[in-house]
Amino acid sequence: MNKEILDRLALQSLSNFLGYDEGKLYFEIINKIDTPAKTEHSHSKKYRILKKLQELSVIAKIGSDIDSTRYFPMPPTFVADNKIDKIILNHLEDIYLKKHYLDLLKILNNKQMIYISFKGLKNNSLILFLLKYFMKDYAIILMGGTSEFEYYLHNLDPGKLNKIKYFYREDYFTENLSLQTHKLKSSKIGNKRLALIDGNILIEFLKFPNAHYFYKPEETLFIGYMVGSNFEISTPSGKINYIKSIEREIKETIS
Repeated sequence: MNKEILDRLALQSLSNFLGYDEGKLYFEIINKIDTPAKTEHSHSKKYRILKKLQELSVIAKIGSDIDSTRYFPMPPTFVADNKIDKIILNHLEDIYLKKHYLDLLKILNNKQMIYISFKGLKNNSLILFLLKYFMKDYAIILMGGTSEFEYYLHNLDPGKLNKIKYFYREDYFTENLSLQTHKLKSSKIGNKRLALIDGNILIEFLKFPNAHYFYKPEETLFIGYMVGSNFEISTPSGKINYIKSIEREIKETIS
């Protein structure tokens, strides 16, 4: 299948999943296609679509502070939720890797924070992408239940899957899926959700309560951040490496 056909199919899949205008703009963003606004109306429309893409959790803000207005696209792995053809998914991920892999590394290496928010479980697709293309040695994941692990189970090859240690709240009734899954007291996880990859990338976010979660889990809100191994915070005793401090906390939590 040639690239032109794959591009059309990929754009159609994105439009079906995100909406026509949203899918088209996201496709242009990950391909780095520059389409400058010709009128004030088109500029305002593009801004509204960007805001919608952020609400859909497929673009994020980046910077050194929360007021940053720079947008960065999240990996297109979220379309895996739509059960699209793996050829199309691989094509979208290949585009992203070619166009944004180095950009993402640069952001993380430059001690910048990527501010992320999700509705539903799109956080799993971001973590899945990082596991597929960034993880080399290990990953430690703390989540609520094992539904997320099932997602990784169905979308990762065994070689990658076996490098994950997955921890979940014991009060979430679920079967133990494998030797990689471990129960923890609910007080140790609470609403915190976390993924640490090779000690180089940390994703952490909070799950906000939703009274209608049982009937509308897609409305559950998650807010957090992603940082790299160079990220530092200032303390009274000086600057400390943030990921190393969190890694120590993780070891205490899971011990």
